[in-house]
Amino acid sequence: MVPVRGAVCRRAPGLRAADRRSVGSGAARRGGNVPRRASGCLGAGAVVEPWTDDNDAPGGHNGCDTHNDILDRDLVEKTYVAISRCPTAVATGVLHDPYTSLMISFARGNQTGAAVQIEHIVPLAYAWDQGARVWTDELRVRFANDPANLVAVQGQANQDKGNKEPALWLPPNAAFHCQYAMQPFPITV
Repeated sequence: MVPVRGAVCRRAPGLRAADRRSVGSGAARRGGNVPRRASGCLGAGAVVEPWTDDNDAPGGHNGCDTHNDILDRDLVEKTYVAISRCPTAVATGVLHDPYTSLMISFARGNQTGAAVQIEHIVPLAYAWDQGARVWTDELRVRFANDPANLVAVQGQANQDKGNKEPALWLPPNAAFHCQYAMQPFPITV
């Protein structure tokens, strides 16, 4: 779990580098303490389990963590490998990135997070600012792992968006603008 104290997200000892790349941006990937707005964390006193399978969102409790569920949903031409967090994790595949319209090869490994990242369409920090601070821990974990709010995208596009709310950023691929703008509506909290 990633405990958040005050307005600073602190890296939990067990948080893998790939998880930091996927849930945060900027200095969070460098492993330092960063302001909540820059990290993607859910604010003061919040506890977020990144990419957990132990959640009540669709796909939760299926034997694979959310990160691997989204890779499996969004990649094509996949091969699989068993890992500790998922017996059917994507080993290789191709992402047809909706944000850039690029085709990106995926191969599981340490450098993968830079090329393909899982993006929160409605950023966690924005959700906190809009009221997630009054949610229960269970609801925060559900929101952080809700597949309706997650999409595999090119890493640089995810970094360019950062924690901007959907109304303030559009993907470079103009053909995806309408779908992106409508995406936040089906999210249930």
